[in-house]
Amino acid sequence: MCHIDYFKTFLFLSLLVSCIISAISAKKGLIPCETDEDCPQLQNSTCDKSFGVCQCNGTRMCNIKKTKVVTKIGGECQSTEDCNIDSAECINSKCDCKKEYVKSTDGKKCLLVSEGINGKCEDSVQCYTKTPNTVCTDNKCVCEGMHEYEGKCYKSVDLGQACESNPECINKFSSCKNSVCTCNDKYVASLKNESTCLLKAENNNSPCVDDIQCTSTLGKSSQCEDSVCKCKTFFHYKEKLNKCVENIQLGNHCVIHSECHDPYPEKENRLECVAGVCECRSSFTEQDGICVENSSTRVASAIFILISIYTTLTIFN
Repeated sequence: MCHIDYFKTFLFLSLLVSCIISAISAKKGLIPCETDEDCPQLQNSTCDKSFGVCQCNGTRMCNIKKTKVVTKIGGECQSTEDCNIDSAECINSKCDCKKEYVKSTDGKKCLLVSEGINGKCEDSVQCYTKTPNTVCTDNKCVCEGMHEYEGKCYKSVDLGQACESNPECINKFSSCKNSVCTCNDKYVASLKNESTCLLKAENNNSPCVDDIQCTSTLGKSSQCEDSVCKCKTFFHYKEKLNKCVENIQLGNHCVIHSECHDPYPEKENRLECVAGVCECRSSFTEQDGICVENSSTRVASAIFILISIYTTLTIFN
């Protein structure tokens, strides 16, 4: 039994050495395999799973198949085996990249198409194949001379410039109206920085940083003062109109009392509408075009002040 086992071992090794010699003579090394399908290049061979290499069938000589090695996409081929490029296959007698892959710029590689903007890359072709107007920079797909909006690249258009779609308008709170980038309805272009859209004032005392926020709502007679919208001197806010309107002063036509306004808003209103004309209130007298306190009123005020002082001193003494 031992002699038989030695003989089988000797025979197997002889066959193996024969295949190795044939392979070396053909200028090829041992071909690793897992199944017979892994041994197409070595004619008359099968996969010896014990050793994981292709071996000759029986006593027949093994011959390396003559194949054409293609190292560039677009080269002629007879089978996919001819295409010596990862992720390439032979289609219509030419080596081409498989689905989801794209030919590199030099044609020597098949590269995976990038997922989109900010996707990984090593060649710009991976970027613009899926997302136009992108390039590969620092191994990332980015827009070239444009800006990104919802995964696409758009040309950057400032306020007042021609546009074709809303995403082109680069300024915040702007959109493309009548083929021009314009601030949205509730916003207005800043006078200080024409590339900024500012929120319009809702009414008097609305917060602001620029006069245009006030004038766009309250009219030209308003201004931004101390970071809030106010009416200019000699104008007052009329709530029904949501506008700053000119004061109706002494001697001018009026309809109701509230229309008459003293030119000095820091003081109490000294005017009232009498018979359709703004006149000084009963406790005031016109003097050089303004309403001043009557002498009797001033005397009464002085007496009242003195009485108040006397009363205070009496209580504390």
